[in-house]
Amino acid sequence: MKISMINIIVSAFVLSVTAGLFYLNRRPAENIDDVTLLTLFKK
Repeated sequence: MKISMINIIVSAFVLSVTAGLFYLNRRPAENIDDVTLLTLFKK
């Protein structure tokens, strides 16, 4: 059950960040930082 909760939290986090990137794509520098954090977080 812990794994399921973690998967749900990660999925929600990724969706939120992705939506934020599309909404705030006027700042490419921050977007690159967020994508890098997501990549490191997934690994």
